[in-house]
Amino acid sequence: MPRHSLLLLALLAACGGGGKTAAGGLDAAVDAAPAVEAAVAEVPADPRLGTITVRPGGDRNLQHLDCSGNAAGEGMALWRETDGAGKLTVWASRLTGGGWEPPLSLGERPPADLNQIGVNVDAGGRAVAVWNESDGPAAGVVGTRFLPGMGWTAVERIGPGWVLTLAGSAAGDAVAFGVLEGTTPTLLRYAPGAGWSLDANLRVEHQGFFFASPVGRGLMTWNQAAGGGSELMASEYTPGAWSAPVRVQEAVPFDHPLPSVNATLATDGSGLLVWNRGGETQGSLWVAATTGPGQWQPPRMLMDGDAPLWTTTVLVREGGGGMVTWETGMPPRRQVWTALRANAQWQERVNVGEGSEFVTAALAASGSALVAWSTPRRVYGRHFAPGRGWGEARLAVGDNGGVADLCALIDDRGHGWIVWISGSPQVLRAAAIAD
Repeated sequence: MPRHSLLLLALLAACGGGGKTAAGGLDAAVDAAPAVEAAVAEVPADPRLGTITVRPGGDRNLQHLDCSGNAAGEGMALWRETDGAGKLTVWASRLTGGGWEPPLSLGERPPADLNQIGVNVDAGGRAVAVWNESDGPAAGVVGTRFLPGMGWTAVERIGPGWVLTLAGSAAGDAVAFGVLEGTTPTLLRYAPGAGWSLDANLRVEHQGFFFASPVGRGLMTWNQAAGGGSELMASEYTPGAWSAPVRVQEAVPFDHPLPSVNATLATDGSGLLVWNRGGETQGSLWVAATTGPGQWQPPRMLMDGDAPLWTTTVLVREGGGGMVTWETGMPPRRQVWTALRANAQWQERVNVGEGSEFVTAALAASGSALVAWSTPRRVYGRHFAPGRGWGEARLAVGDNGGVADLCALIDDRGHGWIVWISGSPQVLRAAAIAD
């Protein structure tokens, strides 16, 4: 689950740790609300996405949404709810061939804070979920599992520490990891049939950014002063040992105060590493692919001139395929970009939308892809199909009254879903998308 913010990761690390398409014309197609973007040049016969309500509004706030799906079209969404008295509850809704099932409470939780919910759905429809709890009898990282026909297991503490991300695979392997200054890094691995285990041997030897694959391999990257600039270094982790550092990029000027880096690793050791170079308002976005430990390919510049400082999503498939989605510019006219990699080749970047608040993406093993983004009141999506390319921007029906979170999933048939929290009172909504 690689829905990372570059800015968030940069703050954690500082603590140690084709064609342009705008969406305003689609906005006008739904109602008369003012548009903040230019009209779309070519609008489909029906540019709208039908919207359903998964969780209706009430005296509660919804936060920390995450979702995951598999190749067969099964999925799961999890989120946190806070009621008027401040009590915290985790909820889940399952996606099957019949659509989204009614939400199910996983129980009231005793802590003062609960955050970073993550979920992975494997090829058999089984799910594993984790989050952090600040206090109470299960303080630390807690988890639960879903088995088709049996439901969710009781929530239990699975380890100490704090995790930022859950990364999982179709086989069911998963890892939850995080690094915070002044604390021992956390890497918890899940294997079907064996459950959770803590990698107690992990030590972080450099101040930088740590990432892990679903089978517990790790990657540490950091910026190192050299030759009047900064070079990007990397060291790779197999349980119990770090490789010798290697240079991913030679020294180049680097003036930005937050050294943004993001990465996603697959179970076979392949992965994508994305980073920003340059100043605070101008810069360049780079990516490097690896096909296995120590096998870094030459960096590729994704964009130059605009510093991409906002949400960046990095997705990867086994064998080195993947996708990077990023933003440039400032509100309310941020630009949403994406670049796909298949058969060891990068496609040209595409400007998929404008005016974003939240951005996310999903990628199927078949090569189908989905990018979703929001404005304060609207939710948009664009679908990619191999052989056909990117479809037009589509707008989810309705005024969302303040989008608070967003996630996406897609199956091997190319059928995708966008799921989001919005409204006042807050509701959980979803829209199917396929071209």
